[in-house]
Amino acid sequence: MATSIHVLPVIIFTFIINYMLDNFYNALWIGVKLFIVCNITIVYSETTNVLGIAETIKTICYPLKLFKVNTDDIKVMICISLSVIPILKKDLYELKEACKTKKITLNLKNIKTVLVKFFLSLILRVNEIEESLIAKRFSNE
Repeated sequence: MATSIHVLPVIIFTFIINYMLDNFYNALWIGVKLFIVCNITIVYSETTNVLGIAETIKTICYPLKLFKVNTDDIKVMICISLSVIPILKKDLYELKEACKTKKITLNLKNIKTVLVKFFLSLILRVNEIEESLIAKRFSNE
């Protein structure tokens, strides 16, 4: 769960960089806008489920129907993408714990091996999702 305290360092950093590159008022204006957008995003993501977010994006993409884009396909892709995020987070946590158990420190020498295993499992999961969509006769034609 994110809070505005977690994004505050990024907002302050953005303010400082904009202050150095431009003037105080523009930096303050950008900082305030970024603070408001981050807080609205946090509230929206905490109060809305995956299906609600996918429905919203489907509604936003409705004008694409003029170009014969199936917005239901977009909705399904968004649902899958947002549903995979907790799985990836869990996999990364398990990978980190496995490295701790084996007393492996992550450095430039062995990060390649660890990431190869992670991305291999990611590709296998994507293949499983693709096969389940094909089994359900989902096509993007």
